[in-house]
Amino acid sequence: MNAILYQNRTGCQWAYLPHDLPQKPVTYYYFGLWRDDGTDTAIHDLLRCQKREKADRAEDPTAVAVDTQSIKAANHVPAATTGKDAGKNACSASMSSPRVSQEYSLQPQKDLISVTAL
Repeated sequence: MNAILYQNRTGCQWAYLPHDLPQKPVTYYYFGLWRDDGTDTAIHDLLRCQKREKADRAEDPTAVAVDTQSIKAANHVPAATTGKDAGKNACSASMSSPRVSQEYSLQPQKDLISVTAL
């Protein structure tokens, strides 16, 4: 579990997991198995609910902040396709995929059970 959370948090390649975590074949096997049967989503939802309850919040979030990433527009791009982002103070084109700001991020914990123990 820690290896999967570590890879998710850092974005490192599976082959470059630290040596104190299980090796790639074991970790990726469980990741694929849990991803395909929905266990990873269930674990994530349970952990999120527990963390929100500890913070005296509702179990399910009531709002989410969505933002798009702005990129500099070239000089020859028509002004009708670009906009002015007042917060960033720049003329830019907006990329289509939104970034969702998550209130809580789940990080690896030393007290979680190791994947090799399963």
